Amino acid sequence: MPTAVERHLSLTDRQWVFHDCDERQRDRLVDALGVSPLTAHLLVNRGVREPEAARSFLAPDLSNLHDPGLLPDMDRAVARLRKAIGAGERVLVYGDYDADGVTSISLLIRLLRLFGIEAPHYIPHRVEEGYGLHAEAVEAAAADGVKLIVTVDCGTSGAAEVELARRLGVDVIITDHHEPPHTVPRSCAVVNPKLTGSLYPFRDLSGVGVAFKLAWALAQSFSPGKRVSDEFRRFLLDAIGLVAIGTVADVVPLVGENRIFAIYGLHALRRSASPGIGALVRQACVGDKPLTPRDISFGIGPRLNAAGRLAQAGLCVELLTSDSLGRAAEIARELDSKNRERQRIQNAILSDARRRLEGEPLEGRRTIVLADESWHAGVVGIVAAKLAEEFSRPTVLLSLDGDVARGSARSVPRLNLFEAVGACEEALLSYGGHSQAAGLRVLRGNVERFRELFEAHVSRCLEGWVPCGLLEIDAEVLLPAVTHDLVHDLERLAPHGEGNQPPVLACSGVTVAGQPQLMGSQGNHLSFYVEQGGHSLRAVGFRMGHLYPLVATGGVVCDIAFTPKINDFRGISEVELELCDLRLRA
Repeated sequence: MPTAVERHLSLTDRQWVFHDCDERQRDRLVDALGVSPLTAHLLVNRGVREPEAARSFLAPDLSNLHDPGLLPDMDRAVARLRKAIGAGERVLVYGDYDADGVTSISLLIRLLRLFGIEAPHYIPHRVEEGYGLHAEAVEAAAADGVKLIVTVDCGTSGAAEVELARRLGVDVIITDHHEPPHTVPRSCAVVNPKLTGSLYPFRDLSGVGVAFKLAWALAQSFSPGKRVSDEFRRFLLDAIGLVAIGTVADVVPLVGENRIFAIYGLHALRRSASPGIGALVRQACVGDKPLTPRDISFGIGPRLNAAGRLAQAGLCVELLTSDSLGRAAEIARELDSKNRERQRIQNAILSDARRRLEGEPLEGRRTIVLADESWHAGVVGIVAAKLAEEFSRPTVLLSLDGDVARGSARSVPRLNLFEAVGACEEALLSYGGHSQAAGLRVLRGNVERFRELFEAHVSRCLEGWVPCGLLEIDAEVLLPAVTHDLVHDLERLAPHGEGNQPPVLACSGVTVAGQPQLMGSQGNHLSFYVEQGGHSLRAVGFRMGHLYPLVATGGVVCDIAFTPKINDFRGISEVELELCDLRLRA
């Protein structure tokens, strides 16, 4: 937890929040694990306080995954799926249009193929239908002879649609990871670790993580004891690659089981025999290096999400379930094109929103709520995230279409957005989401009322909070302590992502040595050496070229916040500091 906040702002207009930790807990980890005091400090900062938990964190193993049978209603879900398989029933896989959803759908389609079932799938149109179960889709499935719908990454909020399915003679198995509403559907099974009363030890699974657990439990039911057959084991080990994609792309915390899925899944993606996965990895220009969560966050995930944002998520499922090398390569190229189109639309909305905010001063307001008829409903979520970070305010962007506005909301770290949007329920048609992201629908005539309710609720929740960026710093160190051995020790905390960010350290009173340099074709990046106690290291500030005049003369004394890295350029291994921020000393 943050223990000290530096109230004066840095050169990037952020407050520095320094973390401390319980020295007793830190020393216990040092003694038990033999790690450096700083690594133990960072583990405690991340909530890993017991030696056994720290061992599991530093050396994740598949054996540490929890028994899928611990999830709510898993036994009922497996029993109903076995009945469908035995009777050769028509099964529909119904999922969301984002990367988590399409990987979940693909995983279950591939699973059911092992049992000779070629299951169709349904993905709602992002703009025309929106998230979740829809009555028209349920009716169409019943008319098509479907006897069982299995939802992935959705369904917990679909009580009315599940009841409709029941009346039409269609059973529904819900697998989901979203926060449950007051009324949970009366389906034959609701498999969701977040259900009230759930005893499952880890509540932060992604949608595809829950789908994987269903596949694992079904495989167990067809195998003697808890150990699955070789065929199922091969399937599950390969499917972990899909779990890694959905888990990282959905920005769930990379701790606990998700950390295991990410580590093993990244390896699975590299060795996968799936034509679709291979084509996707190649198209994302990842190269031959080991995959990291960043490759999913900025390469693989955006390409899958772009199709869903532009209402063609079915392409992703076709890609991830295809056995054709040629067709997979063709789809991967098309997804790349969709991603470029998404970027163009996103930049246009972002520019428009910034212009709007220039004419609407934010002083005295805690929130941003904007609506426009020209904005693409499938892209406003990305822009909302950028604005929330830029202006340090919870942000809601709405796309107006006739009498209804559909939109996305993104939060700031100290606010539970799902609860904040829920507090405005009287003005909404529907909503859903997580603590940091939400989707909503509201009548055009109620947009202003929603804006008022949202502002009032957030103001109460964030009373006394000054809207500005925060930089959370794990620990303060002396520059001579930043060595190869230290960086290699810190690398054991990888892979990094939500809930386990790269370590950020600070050094106070360092001196800019020599002549700083601008880097990049347009001089967008900054490079200079810093010195302290006779020890010097190179610091690189990406997208910090605008700060060059402040340090250009050299000899400047400053505080720096950074993530230490090893740079192996041209075969020479050197410690380098990737700057996060800096503050000049008076």
